[in-house]
Amino acid sequence: MMAKATGRIVNESADLETAKSLKRIQSSPRPQAVPEKNNGSLSFEDGTASTFSNGSKRTIASEAVISHKLDRSSSFTRRVPYLDDDIMRSNAMLQELTINKLRFDSVGLVDREEEMEVLKSSLNRMTSIDANKGSKGNKELVFIEGSSGSGKTELVGAMQAEVSAMNINSMIAEGKFDVNSTSVPYSAIAAAFGKICEGIHHQRLMSNKMLGDPLSTIGRKLVEEIGGDDIQVLTKLIPQLDMILPDDVQLNQRQIMNDSFDLDAVKTKWEYAFRVMTRELSSLYSPLIIVLDDLQWADGSSLNVIDFLMTDTGNENPLMIIGCYRSNEVDESHILNTKQKELESKKQKFKFQISNISLANLDIDGVNKVIMAVLSIDKANRTRGLAEVCFKRSLGNPLFLIEFISMLEEEGLLSFNLGLFEWSWDEKEVERETMSTANVVDLVRSRMKKIPKSAQLVLQFAACLGQTVNLKTLNYLWAKLGNQEDELSNILLRLERGNFFERIGDDSYRWIHIKLKETAMLTGDAAEPAFQFEIGCTLYHEMSSDELEDLLFEVTDLINAAGVERRIEFAELNLRAAEKAKQISAFNSASEYVAKGIGLLPNDKWTSHKDLTLRLVVAGVQMELAVGRIGMMEKYSKELLAQPTCSALEKSPVYLAQCYELLSVSLDGPASIKLGIKILRNEFGVWFGGNKVFRPAIALRALFKTIKVVKSKKKDFFENLGEMTDPTHHVIMELIARINYSAYFAKDVFIQILCTIKHVEMTLDHGVGSLGGFPFITLAVLAMAVTKDNEAGAQFTELGFMLQAKSKSERATSAAIFLANQSVYPWIKHPLQNCRRRLLEGYTSGMRAGNSEMGLWCHVTAHVLLSYQVGRPLRSILSKCYAIATQCEQLKLVFQEIIVRLNWQMILILVGDSDEATTLNGHGIDPERLSVEKIDQQYADINVYVFLGDYESGANVALDIGDTYDKTYANNPQVMTINFLRGVALYAMARRTRKRKYLRPAKRVSAKIGGWLKAGNPNVCHFYPLLRAEQAAMDGKHQEAKKLYHEAIVLSARTGHIQYAALANERFADFCRHDLGDEDEATFRIGEAIQYYKEWGADAKVEKLKSW
Repeated sequence: MMAKATGRIVNESADLETAKSLKRIQSSPRPQAVPEKNNGSLSFEDGTASTFSNGSKRTIASEAVISHKLDRSSSFTRRVPYLDDDIMRSNAMLQELTINKLRFDSVGLVDREEEMEVLKSSLNRMTSIDANKGSKGNKELVFIEGSSGSGKTELVGAMQAEVSAMNINSMIAEGKFDVNSTSVPYSAIAAAFGKICEGIHHQRLMSNKMLGDPLSTIGRKLVEEIGGDDIQVLTKLIPQLDMILPDDVQLNQRQIMNDSFDLDAVKTKWEYAFRVMTRELSSLYSPLIIVLDDLQWADGSSLNVIDFLMTDTGNENPLMIIGCYRSNEVDESHILNTKQKELESKKQKFKFQISNISLANLDIDGVNKVIMAVLSIDKANRTRGLAEVCFKRSLGNPLFLIEFISMLEEEGLLSFNLGLFEWSWDEKEVERETMSTANVVDLVRSRMKKIPKSAQLVLQFAACLGQTVNLKTLNYLWAKLGNQEDELSNILLRLERGNFFERIGDDSYRWIHIKLKETAMLTGDAAEPAFQFEIGCTLYHEMSSDELEDLLFEVTDLINAAGVERRIEFAELNLRAAEKAKQISAFNSASEYVAKGIGLLPNDKWTSHKDLTLRLVVAGVQMELAVGRIGMMEKYSKELLAQPTCSALEKSPVYLAQCYELLSVSLDGPASIKLGIKILRNEFGVWFGGNKVFRPAIALRALFKTIKVVKSKKKDFFENLGEMTDPTHHVIMELIARINYSAYFAKDVFIQILCTIKHVEMTLDHGVGSLGGFPFITLAVLAMAVTKDNEAGAQFTELGFMLQAKSKSERATSAAIFLANQSVYPWIKHPLQNCRRRLLEGYTSGMRAGNSEMGLWCHVTAHVLLSYQVGRPLRSILSKCYAIATQCEQLKLVFQEIIVRLNWQMILILVGDSDEATTLNGHGIDPERLSVEKIDQQYADINVYVFLGDYESGANVALDIGDTYDKTYANNPQVMTINFLRGVALYAMARRTRKRKYLRPAKRVSAKIGGWLKAGNPNVCHFYPLLRAEQAAMDGKHQEAKKLYHEAIVLSARTGHIQYAALANERFADFCRHDLGDEDEATFRIGEAIQYYKEWGADAKVEKLKSW
């Protein structure tokens, strides 16, 4: 191996003239610079110094070989005083040269072709057009793993260049997690979405789009879909969101009750808000790409966001999430590893792709390629020896390699010879002088120690504040803790030019690489708890309330780091952080802040600081329940319940949490009912429920009495009814609601009736509570189902919506919409088509308020059940079934999922896409996971049997089911359908067999439907003529039968019920062939039936009728 190696520059003609001029200047006589003596070093005006191992001093321009200080991105000039014009001009020309600088920006990706292909494939899948859907809607999740400095960020950067080259309307937003902020929820998520909002804002400013353009309307759509109160919470997490909201938006201030915490509602609201925001934002771009770096430090809440964005079947826009993490810091027990396994198990069901990329270190050939690119040398053998040394020292880690090469240049072990136009080095000297270099942290720390102390201090400030630092925040710290002789702006400029920071906009700085931040934490006092505490306290006292809100988690963590003495103000700060974390569904973080806050209270906290202690302990009960630590929840609960100075009202959050735990965690509905009744009696003096033996009689007697009382009230009484103001009454209403919910799962009908009556009574006596008018709509359903009083049902429903409008709580709105449009309006002059439209509003309202149960019932009823009943094309319903079923599964709404999957399978059979001919035990239902009730199965069975012409099987189901469906699902619109189909099947078999066992129940069904029609039900007008036609055919009244068949066909077609128009034509054809012997009319009617069935999408039926 040669002791001295050189490498000649290639392709550098652009710098030739400048270099020649520089040589002429250097060869001319010139005075010596006058350095400041400093122990064998040369100090310059900017404070830097260059010291040589032999103690000699040299001026910048006195040597032909120039050792250029590491400066990969700046034109920083070191100046020497008293130089003449030629020397100054020489320095200026030297700085303009590029040939004597290490060309790190020309390296690009090295030996990452396979990894890049994986990213390209993901990108192509996401942006390709689905031939079946006709749109782009793929979701891609990419995990990139590798050690620190292995080039994960660079690989993503190369993909960004690839996206730019595709000339598509895309958006790429990045966010980084921070090792010092693992308790800060959603830090990288918030940063990424903040950049998306900034991008949209910038595009709006730069474009001349019309007012209706998506960019200009996105903010208003978000407010409409998510709701003002939740948008307000989102803006606290993502301040940049405010940039795209309309100026005139009025954020709702809905009632938030401190005594009630609905865990499911908080989770649902937050997930819904994030999903809707992502859907709307991703609709603007094709694709939207979110990059989340350093996932090994992500909090559990952020990982859950990745989960529910990838499993959002309601988002049909292309979305890619790229997660980078350090593989050496993620083992089998790490939460990221657990989440990856969960996502892997979900990808097929929720139809998203997962790609895994593992980045290894470079081999010696890869290291040599990097060196060749940095030194602009085109022959591999010239740098092979240097590459071998660099490989030994860096082990092929790209970041370590770059820092190592920079260090060689800084230390003069790698230098550029302007005379020879070559880089030169001595491999043996490089190997000898760098033996002690352990890792990249050592190199970076060595570089940091060479900068002034004031700059080091700024780095330590920034290291405590995260990946991105606001200039105003640094100003607060510098003003209180820094050296006032040094200007912060000059220091920041120096750090920017020294490749520690990069500037973002006008007021923020970001670390060039996370390893720099980590090293800064290990340099000086940054890692010391006392240092972090001082920074936290400074920001806490100096910032305004709004500024503190933006950094609330970070400041609280810094203060908590020191394990400070008990101070009330910091206990309050932790409570504030816990409440914010609770609002954004970051329950683990909230739990930690609560525990820290309680630890800061004095021993006599219940007497000296009762209110603060109460709020912290209540939050502790709620948060421990939320994260499933029931033992800790009980510990907090016992502490609060044992306080003699706390009232029942103050203890009520514990009571509510205990009822919730019994139902939702222990799955013991009867125990939850029993506990709720006991609490009402013992703590609030409310008698409720009565003796179990006499409960049915008590409930029915109370129901009749309540109906009478409400009917007797004048309308102006309700118009003048105010809001419920007593907090104790609110708690009683909430406890009764918990009992009612438990009774629903325990199938205790009479407890449900008593809960409704009590809610109505309390509203009449004390005003409108958090349930709004929902109890009155429930009373309307009971009046119609039990007393058959449709007039009372209509009256109570209108009262309910009037009272709901008075309520500041949106929680009950979707429940009111659902109940009214499923169980009241369809029976009293409201077409199902109109009910369906209102139910779609109920879904949005429910999800926005966190009432997922009612929201999903609205969704299922509108998009599946009623869509089927009103004759919407079957394939359009199928397109909704998958998304709704998976959403129900995610929210653990088992009953709703069963109903969706039953109807899904039923429709698959009708369209001919199921392997099952006429049975419902195949696709869509997993019998090991979902237990289907017989009555629900029978509803699906009879639909399939009747529409596919298996009347005998349909009639057997009809006889078996009898009136059971009516009693189980009183006032449900499906009651109309199942009775009609029962009638058709029974009449078909009665006409075929002339047996009374079919005819008698058929007549009863016909009479029942006739009664509904007479009572004002508009949704059976097309059913009754067909059943009457079947009876006329049975009786031999041919002319009357023909007239009624015509009437049934016309009414069905006119009202859009094409499936029943088809069925009526089919039954008419059967009558023409078998009763009239009119084969021509029968053939015509079958042709009409085929056209209607084809329009509906029942292809399996069409194929059957072709051979009729």
